[in-house]
Order: sequence, then C-alpha cells, then structure tokens
Amino acid sequence: MPDDPAPPPLSGPIGFWIKAADDALTRAIDVAPGEHGASHLEWQALQFLEKAGPLDLPVLLGRIRPLAPLDEIIEILGRFGDLGWIAITKRGPTAIQVFQLSEAGHAQHAAILKRQEEIQHQVADGITPEELATAVRVLERLVSNISSADGKAGGLRAR
Repeated sequence: MPDDPAPPPLSGPIGFWIKAADDALTRAIDVAPGEHGASHLEWQALQFLEKAGPLDLPVLLGRIRPLAPLDEIIEILGRFGDLGWIAITKRGPTAIQVFQLSEAGHAQHAAILKRQEEIQHQVADGITPEELATAVRVLERLVSNISSADGKAGGLRAR
C-alpha cells in the first residue's frame, strides 16, 4: 500500500479548507505566468504597468513598491528591460526617465491574461456565479469578524 496520505475529509475545519483553497488557487494562478517565463511577482508588475501607463521612475517606484521590496522591483524592471517588455524614454528639461510597457510587453501581458482567464474558468467549473459570490461573502465576513474581534481590547483569546 502506498505511503500517500489519506485524501482530505469531505467535511472538516474551515481552516483546513481555507488553506487548501489558498494553496490550490496560488498554484493555479501561477500556471499562466510560469508558462510564459514570468514569476507571479513579474505578472503583478506587468499588470500594474499595463494599467498605469507611462510613469517616471520615482512615481513608478512609489506606486509599485507595495508589491515587493525595492531591490526586487528594480531587478524586475531590469529583467523587463532585458526582455524588451518595457520602453524607457526621457522627458522634460532634466531628462527624467519614463517607463511604460513596450509592444512586446503589451503582447506578453495579453498572452498571460488570456491564459489566466482560461484557468479562472477551469477553477470555477461547476460553481455557479451565485455560489462563488456566496463563498466570497462568507470569507469576507469571516475575515471581518476576526479583524473586529482582534481589534477589541485583548483581541482574540484562547478560552
């Protein structure tokens, strides 16, 4: 008999299912960028640049900073430059560098997005929009309840 662990129970603690869903969704979300030679963080940066349009370097770094530490962001921008995914132009009397996606960057974003949408449809297979909306509302409420209780004097406590 194989040493494989027993399959998860059909019902069980909510924490088990939240963790299992998070792990499965993370693996699924990372498929599309990975198929196109990009990491999850690089995909986030591509999405940001697609939506943001041209930005000078200080503004770009200020806005994209929440995604990762500054050194990782600079490394990603360097990689995008090496791959031809970003175009850097100079503007103004002080020749400020302006960053935006190049044609190749837009094409890369579109290819990953298309695959990401296919994966999202696979993930939601057999789940009605109403069921998905209910699941999201329940998870939002769960997080809100925990956050509210945590904000009270003493926070959540073991009994």
